[in-house]
Amino acid sequence: MGVDAGDIDVRRRDFLREAAAGVTATVLAADGRSRRGLAGLVDLSGRAAEQPATLAGLDKRIASAHAIYQRGEYHHVAEGLPALIGSTTSGTALAEDERSRQRLLAAQGWSFVLAAKVATKFDDASTARLAADRAVTAATYSGSPVLQGAATYQLACALEGGGERSHAEQVAAIGADNLGSVSERDAAVISVRGALLLIAAIAASTRGDALASGRYLAEAQRLAERLGTDCNYAWTGFGPTNVRTHALAAAVRLDQPDRALEIADQIEIDSFAPGLVGRRCQVHLEAAIAHARQGQDNEAVARLIRVEGIAPQVLRYNQQAQQLIVELIQRGRRSTTPALRSLAHHAVPAG
Repeated sequence: MGVDAGDIDVRRRDFLREAAAGVTATVLAADGRSRRGLAGLVDLSGRAAEQPATLAGLDKRIASAHAIYQRGEYHHVAEGLPALIGSTTSGTALAEDERSRQRLLAAQGWSFVLAAKVATKFDDASTARLAADRAVTAATYSGSPVLQGAATYQLACALEGGGERSHAEQVAAIGADNLGSVSERDAAVISVRGALLLIAAIAASTRGDALASGRYLAEAQRLAERLGTDCNYAWTGFGPTNVRTHALAAAVRLDQPDRALEIADQIEIDSFAPGLVGRRCQVHLEAAIAHARQGQDNEAVARLIRVEGIAPQVLRYNQQAQQLIVELIQRGRRSTTPALRSLAHHAVPAG
């Protein structure tokens, strides 16, 4: 028995109304310090339910929020998410036809992608997974392969952050394969597919599989070469420099500090697309970890100080950075002590 088109429309409208409300039961505070929930992040009363003027205006707000996230201003993004997600829900009146309904669903999907990013950054894997699931559902209804890939990427990130590395790798690899049959020319599709391969590489390296990680990185490199430059389609930051950055991260996870530092020396940080502050910081953080494993504490501290100068919130919410600072403080080498004092407050986790 077939499904009536009117039933599909009703389901879509129900999803738009209920999606944000469902997230209120999860756990993430706007400042990342408390675990009291997306009740603080997604609030459908007041400004959170403010009616968006136009779909174009809503798209612009979503793009702005993603850009703020990529600048490393995580607290700012978290504060704005209630209004953003609420607007995608209250905007059902803007969905006058099939095209506008799909566009509104896409807007909600991208807002949940952002919520998953923030939750992952705050080390809340369960909330990240729920937000990513919501994004996947919205993407499926919207029919956007780029959004489907981006939502799948966030799901893989949530799984990896929750310790489910094999599952994360599998989800990312399947997502990349699915996009491989969509388009070989669309730069956004190529970028999202590349991002999926990179998170698969990280998951594989974290579980110690250097061979699988290398295969994913090599395939991502081929896609980056097809793009030819560092871009930021679909807020992926994908390109040759991003591939090298993930190769650096994989080497760190495989406990290959010599190789990691060799890669770090090859990365031109200014090659990243403008606004990718978090990615720039990630290069310094991974290099700092590699230096510390080599016993090069002064170099490690110098890298951490550079991160603090670029985006202090990256240190505030990065568990690896906090653990590294604690380790360096405990080693207590006299040459690093003065510089470490300026970083000591980051040793206390923001959560």
